[in-house]
Parts: sequence; C-alpha cells; structure tokens
Amino acid sequence: MSNTCSKAEPDKLGAIYILGQLIIFAEGQRPTPCHKVRIEHWPYRIYPPQYQIVSCIDEGVICPQQQVPYTTVAFFAVSKETLEAMEGYALVHHREGVEKVRINVITLSKKQANLLTVDAAGSEGGMPFPFAASSSDLPFPFSLSKLFETGRGEDIKFLNRSDVSLHTATGYSESFSFREAFQNAIGNLPPDPNPSPDKLTNVTVVRVGANFGGIAGLSRMYVTVVSFY
Repeated sequence: MSNTCSKAEPDKLGAIYILGQLIIFAEGQRPTPCHKVRIEHWPYRIYPPQYQIVSCIDEGVICPQQQVPYTTVAFFAVSKETLEAMEGYALVHHREGVEKVRINVITLSKKQANLLTVDAAGSEGGMPFPFAASSSDLPFPFSLSKLFETGRGEDIKFLNRSDVSLHTATGYSESFSFREAFQNAIGNLPPDPNPSPDKLTNVTVVRVGANFGGIAGLSRMYVTVVSFY
C-alpha cells in the first residue's frame, strides 16, 4: 500500500543545533487521526540543505475527517561548515510556503558536558568507540517534552551514566539484507525498564559481518548494535 503525502501546516516551529545534530520540531493539527506528520529533507538538491513538513496517509484507508494535534521532531547530521552556510536559519517548507526558522545553537554547560563525558574505550565503565565524543552522537537517552514547551535547547533533559546500562544485541539475515539484520538486532535488545513517550534512545551499529560454513552450513549476515538506556 502506498502513501499519499502533502505539505502540512505547523502552528509552531523550532530548531536547535547541538553536538553536530540539527533538531527541528513542529506542532500543529493534522487532518485525520490516520495522517502521520514528519519532517524531512526538501527533495531538491540544494546547498545548504532545506527541509519540509509533510502529512501522509496510506491510500485506501478510511478515516474520520477530524483534526487532531501532532508533535513531530527530526534529527539531521549537519557539519559546522554547513551550519555556517545556513546563516543561522533552517529553511522549512510547509503548506503556507517557506519559513526561516532561527536555529538556537546550544553549547552544553559544564554540568551537562560531564554527563556525556566518554571514558577511554576499554577502561572500566567506559563506552565503546561509536559513542566517542568526536562521533557527534548523543549516546544517552534524553527527553524533549520541556523543549517543545519553551523552545529552549537548554531544556533538553539528559540521563547520565549512573541512570542507564549498556545493552548489546546481534541480528541476522540469511538474505544478506542489512535492513533485515539491523531490525532483527533491535528486536533482540532487552526492553527499556523505564519507557517514556518522549525519551529518545540512540542505537549504534558496532559490527557488520557474515557467518559461513560449519556443521549447520551457515550463510548469513549479522549486525551487532549497542545502546544505553
């Protein structure tokens, strides 16, 4: 079943830049409960990049014509060079045209930075390489609910290392599909003991490989992931 998409109209738009990530969030009304609203790259090749808000629904779905609120957020890896080319604004296309959304560039406080400090890999209690500070990842779960209320990047709430544990899982695909193996690996991660609707958790691929031969005659791809939560 294919999707039918059109540009959505936001009531509120915001953007922040933190640790190499451009975070754009929007709130508004969607035409039916069945519509899904997302923020994505504008589909035209242009530099610096631009973005759009679209509302999509599966074709053939019967849904009551009743407006309901939506909140959506998207993360985009943006280099400092590209951020400078954007001149302080993210251009976001929506139903009413294109809007210049001021980017709030966040410098973490010393307290926040300490929560994200990465010990040397291999040391006691340290984190694996993909979570090194230079990777621009946000390794620990964080919530955005207060950010949506205030629009201030300082209101991102990070969990620290004492609140989370490192989890590892491996997934397989006999058809050598990365997507299938990756999804299988995510499904093999243990459930979050403290779930929250607005908690965002990062999952990172640490190993990709294959198994061949053996008594079982293996021929499969594997993907190993790690995550803190």
